[in-house]
Amino acid sequence: MRRREIHYTDAQRQQMMDWRRQIPGKHNESYRRTYDKAMSGKSLRAATRSKCLDCMGWDKKEVRNCDILSCSLWPYRPYLERVKSATERSPESNAETNGLFAASGGQVNG
Repeated sequence: MRRREIHYTDAQRQQMMDWRRQIPGKHNESYRRTYDKAMSGKSLRAATRSKCLDCMGWDKKEVRNCDILSCSLWPYRPYLERVKSATERSPESNAETNGLFAASGGQVNG
């Protein structure tokens, strides 16, 4: 699928540059590069990451702990801990998970 090219007016470019200047220069300017990539229209992942960071005060930990379930980006938020597959978990962890599943009558609550 071919993405459409985005054309900004001079006023829109100025607004974007003003917004970009307020982004903290943390992490070797990576937040600003992520914003640039998002605004280029080339990466939905960068757009999600940039918006979530903006919402949570440019703090990855806060994005990870976000509890704004009504946000349409919540299921897609970045910086979550990767869930280990059953083969990567310890046998004790697998037994505990299987016990919880059996105790719930095979129902997953979510």
